[in-house]
Order: sequence, then structure tokens, then C-alpha cells
Amino acid sequence: MKKIFFFFPSDFIPSFFSLSVIHPLDMYKMDLVPEGYASLKSSKSANPFVEGLKRGKWGLKTEISQKVFWLISDAYSNSLILLNRPKKWNFFTKDADLVYSRQFLLDTNVPYLLDMEHPAVFCGFNQYALDSKSFSASLRKELENDNLRRILPMSNTAKQTLFNFVKSEKVVEKTETVYPIVKSPDKIKKKEGIAFLFIGKVFYQKGGLETLICFDRLSKKYNVSLNFLGPVPKGIYEKYSKNKQINFYSDVPYDKVKELFQNSTCLVFPSMYDTLGFVVLEAFSYGLSVITVDSFALPELVEDNVRGIVIKPPFNTFRPDGGYVGSTRAIQQKYILEHSQNPPQQYLDSLYESMEKIILDSSLRNKFSQNAIKETREGKFSEKTYKEKISKIYESM
Repeated sequence: MKKIFFFFPSDFIPSFFSLSVIHPLDMYKMDLVPEGYASLKSSKSANPFVEGLKRGKWGLKTEISQKVFWLISDAYSNSLILLNRPKKWNFFTKDADLVYSRQFLLDTNVPYLLDMEHPAVFCGFNQYALDSKSFSASLRKELENDNLRRILPMSNTAKQTLFNFVKSEKVVEKTETVYPIVKSPDKIKKKEGIAFLFIGKVFYQKGGLETLICFDRLSKKYNVSLNFLGPVPKGIYEKYSKNKQINFYSDVPYDKVKELFQNSTCLVFPSMYDTLGFVVLEAFSYGLSVITVDSFALPELVEDNVRGIVIKPPFNTFRPDGGYVGSTRAIQQKYILEHSQNPPQQYLDSLYESMEKIILDSSLRNKFSQNAIKETREGKFSEKTYKEKISKIYESM
């Protein structure tokens, strides 16, 4: 019986330089190891000081503590880039035969594989590093390392972006797209009425403002509802909380999130922030249609007019080669925030019309729902497809 250790940096955090957390979909992945393998999970908890910084403890307001956290993280990332060193973790084990790493290069004593949403994860999301020939050469050397057996981008978009910045036949040979998987609910509740759903840990960047603007307009014409999960700026909340067709939620347990999926019809996810969007896959597993924007891998997941509607974004956050528009993480975040606070009318009209289409066209709504369920139970986002792929990958190692 071979043992696989699942390496998630949030289990260790020996420094202040990661915001990774274990998503429920990652937890599910750890339970789906092929026959002949056993998964090892860390018993270590996250560093309490770092977790305090991220969550606003230690007497600091959350906003201030997050700024402190990112100042330290950016300084660390930039210092590594100056040395042409991709971010890498030291991890040695006597218990495992191989390691599955969540988006992190490792210096380890056993063979390992890693997954990734975007190659900028190897340089603290600083695009200028990927644009540097010297840094890209160092990254290529790390990715060509024989101890790193397989590279598993979570989308074809991520795979092609990696190839755009790292020119190496050896890297191409060891790279294969493996989509994240979702655990389908045992039973999907029959939808009653039309309920839209928005989920986002950040408001403007995930499309919270335009979702509220468009739904508020729709609610004056149709008897529909919106479940809105995530933080909302005070002034905006005061304005839209008067609309009794909007249900606002902030911090809720994951069981409540699953309940919201069960009670909703369509996920509205016009995010200019994401390279993937796990919430889209979760929505599919509950039979929700998805309205999103043409940004990085989102159209690859949704496929316009197949499992939902993909609209033109109000601005671009990614270059044609898949790189970030902003040269640094901070500049990229500032760019997205500034451009998300005043969505243009043409874009709002497009989102409004897409939401209205979901309301009025029951046959289209049902088509999207059935396609979403099928893809998560039998298709590329299913447990069956994942196990088939990952079994062959482990055997090849």
C-alpha cells in the first residue's frame, strides 16, 4: 500500500507568506485516492499568529491586519524574485511514498506532483516575474526537476498560460489538465420559483455591485429572489437591504452554503478576480445555471449556452497570453477594485438581460441545469473522470 501525503500550506505556514486554505473540494479529493493507495493528512494546525493576522485578531481590525499580512507577503515575494527564486517549500517525510502539493513547488525527499490555477502562484502573483527571462529560466529549472513528476493545471487555460511563459518540452510532457471535482449531493431539491445566488468573499471584485444593481431592477418587474452571501459595504447594504426580495448572509457554516445551493436556481458570478471559481463547480453539482464573464478559465467551465451564459466583461484583467494585466499583485488588485466600482451601463444591461433570460425561458433553464448535473456526475468534473485520470497519473510516477 503506497501512501500519498496531501500538502496544503495552510496546515503548516512556517512563515507569513501564504493565504491558502483547504477548500471542501480539496478535502473531498483527499478521499478519492485510487485502489492500492492511502492518503495521509496533516495533523498540524495552522500557525495561530498568521491565522490571527488573516482574521483580524490580536487587537487589530481585519482590514488593518490583512494589510499588514500582505505587506509582509509582498516584501517576501519580491525579495525572492530579485534573487530569481520561485517560491518553494521545504518538506521532508519518512511516512509517505509521494506527495500531492496544492500549488506549491517543493524541496522534498520523495517524488511529488502539484496542481495549479495560474503560473503566477510561483511568484506571489507578480506578473513582472513571469515576464522576466531570468526568473522564467529559474522557474523552468524547478518545473523540469525530476522529483516533480507531474504538473496538473486545473484548466486548459492555466495549462496554456504556463506554456506561454515556460518554454520547455520536458514541462509539456509532464503537464496534464485535471479539473477539480465536486461531490454531488445525494439528492437535489426541486426548485420552487426563481432564486438567484451570489457568493463572494470580496464584494466589488467578484461582481457583487452589478449583481445587486441588476437584481434590484429585476425585482421591480418579477417575483424572484436573491440569496447574497458575502461582505457588503455599509452604504450599499443600507440601500439594498430595503429590498425584501434580497436575503443577505455573511459568515455562515458550510452546511448553510449547501442549503443556499439547494434553494437557488442560478448562480450569478461576474467575477473579474478568479482564475477558476470553485463555486461554479459547486453550483453545477446542485443543478444551477451559471451567469459569468469571459475571464480566464470561467468560460471554459461554463461554456456559453451549455451550462449557463457567458457575457463580455466590462474590462480585461488578463492579457491575451494569460498573464495578469497588473505587473504586481498589489497593482493587479488595485486595478480590479477601481474598475469594479462603476460598472458601465452596457455591461449592466447585458447582465440584466442574461438574468431575465433565466427567469423567462424555462426550457433554457432546464437545459443548463441538466447539463450541469450531467457534467458533475458523469463528465469532466465528475468523481469517475477524476479517479480514472489520477489513477493513471499515480501509476506513471
